[in-house]
Amino acid sequence: MTRVGLVGFGVGGRYFHSPLINSLEGVEFAGVVTSNPDRQSELATAFPGVPAFNTVAELLASGVDLVTVSIPPENRGAVVRQVLEAGVAVVIDKPFALTTAEARELIDLSVRLGVPLTVFQNRRWDSEARTVARAVETGELGDILHVESMIEKWQPEGETNPTGGGLLLDLGSHLVDQVLTIFGPAVSVYGEVDKRPGAEYEHTWRLSILHKSGLRSSVHASCVQPDDRPRFRITGSNGTLMLEGLDIQESQVFAGESPATLGDGWGVEPEQRWGEIIRTTGTSVYKRVRGDWSGFYTETLAALRDGTALPVDPESAFATLVVLEFAAQSAAEGRVIPIPARIPATAQQGA
Repeated sequence: MTRVGLVGFGVGGRYFHSPLINSLEGVEFAGVVTSNPDRQSELATAFPGVPAFNTVAELLASGVDLVTVSIPPENRGAVVRQVLEAGVAVVIDKPFALTTAEARELIDLSVRLGVPLTVFQNRRWDSEARTVARAVETGELGDILHVESMIEKWQPEGETNPTGGGLLLDLGSHLVDQVLTIFGPAVSVYGEVDKRPGAEYEHTWRLSILHKSGLRSSVHASCVQPDDRPRFRITGSNGTLMLEGLDIQESQVFAGESPATLGDGWGVEPEQRWGEIIRTTGTSVYKRVRGDWSGFYTETLAALRDGTALPVDPESAFATLVVLEFAAQSAAEGRVIPIPARIPATAQQGA
């Protein structure tokens, strides 16, 4: 049995990691580090028999093969270093880090120690991202001309209580990662970031990303929109693919479900949430690919077992963070920022 431990039992640890880890075949959920008595009690109720540890050192001493770190980003670096230095592979939640400087330091430490490090970019396994990737790979839309990706919701508390260092870093870590993974590296970015007067964090952001291929992606998020627009709109020479709504896995985990409880129903989108391809000759239904966040873990564990490439190379997560830092600089300076092909290891973006 492969033993997988978890650090943190907040929203991320409780809903986005624990149900996946607990559902994996051939895996023992080795325990959770949380010193909060309420969360320890919640762990005992939600996952009976999974031990709670007060410290990372206690979890490591129990014997683990992989540790997922899902605590606020300002505290993750020290924990990731501790786990790597213990010789244990690490999954770090997104955003990878608050700065590219810290992300580069963690990658370099992983390489120097020879201990694997990866990043939980689970939304590469979203239904909508996988559906877009399939449409692009099959050529059904012809030559891709423009990409629009957005998440809009009514959650104004996100301005004052962000889950990952602000809305740009939090949601951008997913949205930018998706377009870079599907459409290739970025060569420049232009950003706009909106805040209410006196607010610490942004409520809306918009990015225009120019890819190396010449394609342009428009990526956008807002937490003050009660009426959201399409999640993806991909325009090609042979039609436009429209996908509505965020992947169903999010509502499933918050309802207490998991791959283990739903089986073949996990991540399956109902027909009313399928996409449409719109052409001048008419509109046709386009079936969504099943989403499967657990694929991140199964592929990661297979890579650790076989010594093959990790499904999320930390360098790809670093590239996403680079775009986000340059986007923030672009918004502050009001200009397009070129993205160099190679980022110096010691460079702090925006400096």
